[in-house]
Amino acid sequence: MREKRRFTLHVLLDTLATGDEADASGNLLKYIHQLEKAGVLQRSKHRLPAQPGVVGSTGYTVWRLEKDLGRSAPVWRKRDRALYDPNASKLIAVESVTDTHEAHDE
Repeated sequence: MREKRRFTLHVLLDTLATGDEADASGNLLKYIHQLEKAGVLQRSKHRLPAQPGVVGSTGYTVWRLEKDLGRSAPVWRKRDRALYDPNASKLIAVESVTDTHEAHDE
C-alpha cells in the first residue's frame, strides 16, 4: 500500500497472496474495510473499468492511502474493535458505521 499509494483488491492480491490462503480475497477485503473505517484508506469515487466481456460488473474499486502510518502495517484487533498502530504503539478507533460496501469489491 505504501509503494502503490493507489490500488485495487486484485493488485494487492497479486502482490501479497501466495495462493495457499483459504480466503485471501475475503480476508484482505475485510482488512481494507477496517482501514477505510479508520481513515487510513480512502475509497476513490472513480472505478477502473471491468475486463471486457464481464456482464453486470461496475468495475474495480480503487483505494488510496490517506494516512501513511509508517513501516509496520496496522493490525486489526477484533476484541478492541480498533486498529493497532505498531509504529506509534497506539490504538486507532474505527468508526462504528454499518458496512454498506458491496460484498465483492473488485
